[in-house]
Amino acid sequence: MESRGNLDLTRQIEELEEEVSTLLKQKAYLQDTCRRAGEEIQDLKSTVKALENTVEQVLNPLRKDGLL
Repeated sequence: MESRGNLDLTRQIEELEEEVSTLLKQKAYLQDTCRRAGEEIQDLKSTVKALENTVEQVLNPLRKDGLL
């Protein structure tokens, strides 16, 4: 590989720094997105649990009376 001197190395360093900066921004975005998704999953789990409890409250008397 032919060397083009300091200017070529400076350009390569700048390109790598830009790439690192872009990757760090992507990392931050993905971390934030994963945090928000995790919160949403927890909210959905809570909703499912509440609905399961409601269904049981409705069905238990019916089971007790032999209607189910």
